[in-house]
Amino acid sequence: MEIPELDAFIPAMGVFYAVCLGVSALVLTDRKWAWRVVSVFVALLLAVGVLYYHPVAAEARGTGFVDWLEGSVCMGLLSGAGSICVPDMLGVDFTSRRKSLI
Repeated sequence: MEIPELDAFIPAMGVFYAVCLGVSALVLTDRKWAWRVVSVFVALLLAVGVLYYHPVAAEARGTGFVDWLEGSVCMGLLSGAGSICVPDMLGVDFTSRRKSLI
């Protein structure tokens, strides 16, 4: 069985995964500029996923349940990452607790 060109692993994919790992590691610095970089990166990945990858992959492979599930989970995780980046970049602290009246 031959691997379709769209699914073939090429050296550029290895570079992309290394960049993703590096951008993910930036979050560990907990600096405001790092959160901005990660937020922009996540927004770019969402845009590429919605505007390029899904239309191209659907046309090249056909959309089966697994392909649909993969795309939905990936976009959902990226959206979740974006929703974590924005409040942290703005300095919102969700860990502070108020005293309860009870």
